[in-house]
Formats: sequence, structure tokens, C-alpha cells
Amino acid sequence: FSEMLSMIEPTAGESVPFLYADLAYLELWIGAPDRAATNFDHSLRWVDDFGLREGDAIRHDFSGWRHFYEGAIDAAIADWAAAETVYAELDQRTWAIDMQQLQSWAQLINGGSDHKTISEATAEASRLGLRPFVARGAMLQAIAAESGELLRRALHLADSAGNRVWTYWCLWYGVHRALRSGRPADAKVLYRWAERYRRSIPLALPAALAAQDDQLREALGNLRAVRSGIEDADIQALSALIPD
Repeated sequence: FSEMLSMIEPTAGESVPFLYADLAYLELWIGAPDRAATNFDHSLRWVDDFGLREGDAIRHDFSGWRHFYEGAIDAAIADWAAAETVYAELDQRTWAIDMQQLQSWAQLINGGSDHKTISEATAEASRLGLRPFVARGAMLQAIAAESGELLRRALHLADSAGNRVWTYWCLWYGVHRALRSGRPADAKVLYRWAERYRRSIPLALPAALAAQDDQLREALGNLRAVRSGIEDADIQALSALIPD
């Protein structure tokens, strides 16, 4: 991103604000919030220079992620709702769906859910061919319905879309299901594989979920002691460990 910006910025191309925003999102994900804030300020400066209509949506979108990673779930939901409104007004359906799903995820973390919104957003993502959003929507539907069958489907969708982020989250939620179903051995295998995905992607665990992850680790005990299980797993084998 930095190299791209060094080439494009002198020409003042309209892609500059979006590149700065993408760089800022990446820095949030890898745990560099100060650098992220600086680059996002650059993005907004270019947004203003070009008079881009997406400015307010981009501002709320980024602010929602920042709040989410800080654990301020209600503030994240409010920001993503504001961003969704602007994206919808601009008829940018891809990003409106994105904001709907993110709100739904945050609401689930807060203990609530809106099944209708999750279902409608996922169906629209499917019609538009947005495979990563279909996978994420399927995962949200599985969590809301507490359905192992739906979670297994979401895991396959994420894997087929090549989306390691949502593959990781499907496995992580699968650990919860396995523990609640009294299957600690399966939970340990699922968690171990979730951690492999987590280490391979630049995704910091959001503060909103850090406490839950600590509880998982405590419940699973010493993961290093796990010797049995699937060593060279494919998604079909891992999904079989997620209980109904």
C-alpha cells in the first residue's frame, strides 16, 4: 500500500483516499492503532479534496472497527448503522451489506440478534455473488440459531471462498459448540486448528472477544498436552467435529 501511494499520490488520483483507508484498516487489524489513525486522517483529507460522497460512510465504517477492537460494541453498532445509511443512499449495496452483517455480529456478541436482517443481508449477498459475505452471513445465521449444521455449512462456504478470516471464526465458534455439547477432545482439536488459521492471518482478536477466548483457553486446559486428533486436517474432517 505504501509503495502504491508513493506512485499514485503525486498524480492526485481518486484512488488515493481509498488506499489510505485500506492501509489504516490493515494497521488496525495488526494492532497498530496510532499508525491507523494517522493514515485514516490522510484518507479523509483526500476525501475532502476530491469531494467524495462516500466520505461520511468511510468515516463511520472505520470508526466502527476502531470501537469494535476497543470493545466498545454499542458505539461500533451505532457507527456501522450510520455508515450503512450512507452506503444505501449511494446505492453501494456491497458495502451496505457489509455494514448490516457487522452490526449483526456485534449484536450477537452483545447477546442479541436480528434473524431477519441477517437472513436478508446474506440472501442479497448471495444474489450479488459476494462469496465472502455469504460465508460470513451463514456463520452469523448459525450463531443466531445455535445450529451446528449451519455452522458446518458456513465453514465449507468460507473455505471454498478462500477466506481464511471467516474460516477461523467458524472454527472458533465450533469450539464453543463442542464444549457446550460435552466434547472437550473435539473442542481441543478445533481450537488448535483455529489457532493455526489465526497465526496465518493479520487479524488481532477484537477486545470484545478477548475475554471469551481466555475462557476457552481456561476451559480447554493445557493445549500442548493434546497429542491425538487430526494432524493433516481438511475442512471436511474439521467440520465433522462440530456437533449438532
